[in-house]
Amino acid sequence: MKYFFLSRRAGFTLKNMLLMTGILAVTAGWALPHYTQRMEREQARRMQTILRTVSAAEQSYYARHAQYTDRWKELSAFWNAEEMAPYAESQEHHPAEYFFAFSAFTQARRDGFIVTLQVETGGQAGVISASRTGSFREQYDLVRSFPQEETSCIALQNHSEFFCRQFLKDN
Repeated sequence: MKYFFLSRRAGFTLKNMLLMTGILAVTAGWALPHYTQRMEREQARRMQTILRTVSAAEQSYYARHAQYTDRWKELSAFWNAEEMAPYAESQEHHPAEYFFAFSAFTQARRDGFIVTLQVETGGQAGVISASRTGSFREQYDLVRSFPQEETSCIALQNHSEFFCRQFLKDN
């Protein structure tokens, strides 16, 4: 009887391993949506910063030329795209569009934002819109008008409305 404990093997039983696997699966299932939503909010915040910078460049352009522009090349004297977003590339077929990604990996997957400059006739007002691309979960547009300097979030799918409400509340 006194040698009973010496004969047992030390280690995990199958029951213990299944229990630990179940706990890890539940924890990962809970954490993954929170992580992806936090990453999405961070990308939206970075894009909002870029929209503010482009809007400021538009204001500088307006001060010099008395009208706004929808050409990225004309804004290059007021704003350096490589500095703000090194993974930005222009859309050759449309000079008013730019594609922004925040890493080489997301650029390869076309996961980012297509930013478009739109100026009203006469060049006295305009809009910068950033359409989210490559995200399977959230589909939305960030829109910044100038000269009003106001940013809005427009949900393109029902479940993105919650994201837009949270994003605008936090910013």
